Amino acid sequence: MTIRRIAIFIVGTILALFLSSIIWGVSDKTEYSCLECRAHKLEKHYVGIPVSRISNFKYTEEYLKHHPSHEHQWRWCGTILSYSLSSFTRGCGRPHPIWSLPVEVHAQYAAVVSEAELSESLSIIDTDDRVKSHEEINRIYEVIDDNMAHRQVEQ
Repeated sequence: MTIRRIAIFIVGTILALFLSSIIWGVSDKTEYSCLECRAHKLEKHYVGIPVSRISNFKYTEEYLKHHPSHEHQWRWCGTILSYSLSSFTRGCGRPHPIWSLPVEVHAQYAAVVSEAELSESLSIIDTDDRVKSHEEINRIYEVIDDNMAHRQVEQ
């Protein structure tokens, strides 16, 4: 009688895990970046159970020191990766334009402009107008290039 119960429990558990993986997939993941501090959030789901992790860059740490009450404004990377027992799926959409601006470049720009100018640039990048967003990102690169050229002339 006990062996039969153990066998039923094991078969039931395996069946429940199998059905769960069919319904929710085995796992999926996607990423986000904070528009302002550029923290990185990885969101995963394992058989429907959400797990997230936030990673900070050097710039993030500096930003948070000066803005301790900062609330993250997460912007999607544009991709969801899903894994099941029989397949791998990649779902793609339009990534937020902030993903076109590397964190290092963002940090360099923040170091050479005023906080108001940085805020204005991020507002433009965050608009629905993709052309304006990408023009602003190009302008940021130009500001950094001009600043680097100016430094070389001074030396």
